[in-house]
Parts: sequence; structure tokens; C-alpha cells
Amino acid sequence: MIDTNTIRLALEAARSGKLVISTMDIFGASNVIRNIIDVFPSESSNYIRTLLSQGLKCIVSQQLIPDQEGGLIPLCEIVYGIKAVANLIRENKVIQIDKVIASSETTNMLSKDNHLARLFKNGLISSDTLKDLADDWNSVSIQVSK
Repeated sequence: MIDTNTIRLALEAARSGKLVISTMDIFGASNVIRNIIDVFPSESSNYIRTLLSQGLKCIVSQQLIPDQEGGLIPLCEIVYGIKAVANLIRENKVIQIDKVIASSETTNMLSKDNHLARLFKNGLISSDTLKDLADDWNSVSIQVSK
């Protein structure tokens, strides 16, 4: 999505129940949400946050990272527009979304750090890659030691 008019139209279409698929060159659900909101002038931010909170169903974020064999493997983050996420968007508390993702394994959401831990435990990435990319090393180190 490039311009504010296109983004606004996409958000309005999503809110009305249309399937809207978009790509952005940004990793992480909270970064995507912040980027969408920040593109607009501050006087529009309440309206945009409302549209986003009502229309968002899912964000799938993917980044290719080095695997153990010298190739690349996708690192994913999956966030659903559940009520807790929608409320945080509407209340301009996007920074707290990462905590909701990390604590919501039962809703099939997947945080970057949880996926990194899974990839490491399955022998797909090195410990160096794990350490370099983990956002919360303490949490990840606990996960991989289980």
C-alpha cells in the first residue's frame, strides 16, 4: 500500500466485510499496524485506528533468515484481529500487541520469538541466528531449554 487514499479505501473495504490482501516491506505485526497509522496525518489517526481495529482479521508477517544448511527459511509472525488486539489498536496502545501475541498461543497466534524458538529446537537455525534475531532473549532461552 502506497498512498493514504489507497490505504483508507482498503481499510474501509475490510471493515465492510471485503477480503483485502496487501503486502508491505515491514516485519512484525505491531510494526505493520504502526506504519499504517503513521502514514496518515495525526488528525486522521483516531479514524484510521477505528477502521483498522474493526476490519483487521489477520496479519501474517514473514522474513527469510539463514538456516543451518546455508539456505533461507521463513521466520513468521501471525496475529489475528481478536478483541484484545482490536482494543489495543483503537486505544493507541499498539506497542502492547507483542505481549498479547506472545501470550496467545491458544488462539494460534505466533510471535517472532516463539517461532525462532521452534525453529531452533527443530535444528533448523543456529544458536547465533537465534541470539541475533530474538527480541526477548530471556523468554526465548527459557523456551529452548524446555
